Amino acid sequence: MKIRRGQIVKAALAGSVVLAVAMATLPVVADVGDSVLQGRINRVDRKTVLRGSAPNAPMLKIVNTAPDGIGIRVLVADGQAPLSVNSDALVRNLNADLIDGMSGGDLLPGGTLPAGGSIRGTYAMGGSAGTVGDLALSEISFGFTLSSPPTVHFVESGETPPSACPGSSTSPQAAPGHLCVYEAEVIAAGLRDTNAGGGDGTSYAFGARLFVRSAAAGDFYSMGTWAVAAAAIGADPAPTPKSSFVFGVAD
Repeated sequence: MKIRRGQIVKAALAGSVVLAVAMATLPVVADVGDSVLQGRINRVDRKTVLRGSAPNAPMLKIVNTAPDGIGIRVLVADGQAPLSVNSDALVRNLNADLIDGMSGGDLLPGGTLPAGGSIRGTYAMGGSAGTVGDLALSEISFGFTLSSPPTVHFVESGETPPSACPGSSTSPQAAPGHLCVYEAEVIAAGLRDTNAGGGDGTSYAFGARLFVRSAAAGDFYSMGTWAVAAAAIGADPAPTPKSSFVFGVAD
């Protein structure tokens, strides 16, 4: 059987068409040193560097004219920063939802105190008693709300603070989840403590009442400082990679 030359040419052309179609259906992947392929996924595990000098102009500008489109998306593993910069200059029109893990409402009085955060203040209570056992009241307001009421410690003047209260009246400190009241000065005072919904020696999640009873007729008072710390949360689990997009050539 003889194969004519025209049949060979037709077969070659047909094969070329099939090969071209097959190549068109394959995913296009850029390799190290290749140009970035627009409209394609570029997968190259090397760093890309864009270096130059463009005074008063951005080195890279992305414009998305779609009504619901975004300019850029950066995906990283849990716990990793999506951006790294070398300047603390103000970025105009940048809208951030969290500051060190806190929302704007947490920074205002009445917001939730972040885990491990501390608040400090002073107190003073007393009066002029007509007899033993007269009562004087004061209060502590945290200004923020804790996730749960703290454990209270009223450290009387001259008393050794417990381990949950590692500070002093001049430098009040509290372990996470504790309220430490440090008495600095006291005159003719008998029983003194905090009071809240749980009775004496308790606190609310947002503050506590203070009271002192006179030990004798005449002037009596108790004054000092306090510190409260929000309960700490458990350590975060190990980060789970979500996605990454790195392509380019070595610097």
